[in-house]
This record gives sequence, C-alpha cells and structure tokens, in this order.
Amino acid sequence: MLPRFFLFLSAIAAQVHADVVRVKGSATMGQALQAAAPAIKEQTGADLRFETLGGSTPALLAAIDGSADLAMVTREIRQEDRAESPKRPLFDLEIGVQILVPVVSRETWDAGVKSINKEEFVAMYEGDITNWNKLGGGDRAVKFYNPEPGQGVWELFVTWLYGDVRKAPLGKRWEKVGTHQLARDSVEFNLGSISIAPPRWADGKRVIALPIRNADGTELLPTAETFHSHKWPMTRPLLLVTAGKPTGSVRKVMEVMVQVPGQEALTKVDFIPDPGAATRFAEMLRK
Repeated sequence: MLPRFFLFLSAIAAQVHADVVRVKGSATMGQALQAAAPAIKEQTGADLRFETLGGSTPALLAAIDGSADLAMVTREIRQEDRAESPKRPLFDLEIGVQILVPVVSRETWDAGVKSINKEEFVAMYEGDITNWNKLGGGDRAVKFYNPEPGQGVWELFVTWLYGDVRKAPLGKRWEKVGTHQLARDSVEFNLGSISIAPPRWADGKRVIALPIRNADGTELLPTAETFHSHKWPMTRPLLLVTAGKPTGSVRKVMEVMVQVPGQEALTKVDFIPDPGAATRFAEMLRK
C-alpha cells in the first residue's frame, strides 16, 4: 500500500513540474504575461515562473540552452541570434508592440505646435529650446515631464533621441513622472508641458499625441497603421521566442497570448496587441 502511495505522490509531482513554464526576459514585457497569468492558469493549467533580470539577449540564450522554456524579447531577432541555435531554429512570434508618443496639451496644440522632430526634442530635452516660440507655439516656457528611468519607457524614449541609451543624459533638470497617468495629468494641467506616454493616454481632446517629422520633412501620424508597420520611431516589438517549434504547455501559453485573454492583458499594461497574431501563429505552426 505504501509504495503505491509514493508512486501516486511522484506522479502528482511530475505533473506539477510539467505544468511549470519557465519564462525569462524583458521585465517590460513580463508585465503583460503576469497580467495574463490567471487566464493562462485557468485555460492551460500551467504556472509561469518568471525571471526578468538581464533582458532580451540573455533570455534568447536561455531558451537556446534549455534553461528557459519561453523568452520574452523586445527587439528584432538578428541573424547572429539565429546562428546560436542551428539545430533548433528560433521560433519568434510578435504578439504586439510597445509604443510611445509625444503628448502636449490642447492649448499647446492650438497655439501652433502640430508636430516635432528628433532634433527639436533633443534640444528641448537638453535645455537648448526653453520656449515654445522656437517651435511656433507662442511665448510660453517649455516644461518636460521625464519618464522615470528603469521602467522601460525612458529607455525607449532616449534610444530614439540618441540611438543608444548609454549616450543619453538623465535629464535631471526635469521633473520625473513614474506612471503614464501622471504624465498625462501633468501635461493637461500644466501649461507649456510635454511628456511621453502610450497612445491611449492621448484622448485627442485635452491631451494630443504629436506627429513626428522625419528628416525629409514628411510626417508620421500616430495611428494604428503606422504603429503596426514599425515605422513609428518609438516602437518596441513584443516577441515570444522558443528554440524549436513550441509544444505542450509552452504552445498553450502562446495560444492564450494571441487570443482574447492575452490581447486584453497586453492592452491592460498599455501595449498594443497585434490583431493578426493568432492567424500568424497558426500558420507558423503548420510549417
């Protein structure tokens, strides 16, 4: 009787182990999977075990060497990444994008500021442009609300401005905002203010998302089409990556993330889900 009991316990332990999916990578993207974890548990029986130190590249290497089941990656997969896994080709699925837009108040927009380019934003960030009259916006002092470094937002913003986060000054002259809500409210209630936030915080009434001008003078409009085309400069892809085609619980987790519960989790943490992700995932699995 006793041996059977231990066999029963061993079977349960093996099942529990099989239903743990080790997820490693971007802390930014981890927010979405954590938000989806209850739905994943309910639909698949799988528990997610997170490790979010180190970012995208260590996560890819962990998926390749088997120390992680699923990598969360917020950059494009490069050829050198694929070369690391010749026997089990990387299976990378984009489930959405992280987007940031410059936001200004209705008063600043109405005063004549209808777009901004990278060089103007650098000059503003570094304190060389201190008045909106330099940008056609009337005689009003510029006040920038700086995203808190370390939250993924500031890093994406300054990577656009400087090409490399390591080259960017911290912008200590500016007041920091730790949430998107605070960035939005600061812009609405402080004249002459500008900040960075996900698109949904710009309601088009009191807070306006500015188009971005390219070097040739053409404008990129802050629209869904521009965001999903990856033409918008402050864009970060949200990828789930496995070494080899996903199977078992890992495949089920990815299925949830491209269906309604996963897409709702992405929206909840201010990401933009890819409406074609489920169809693309099915096509990739058939290959």
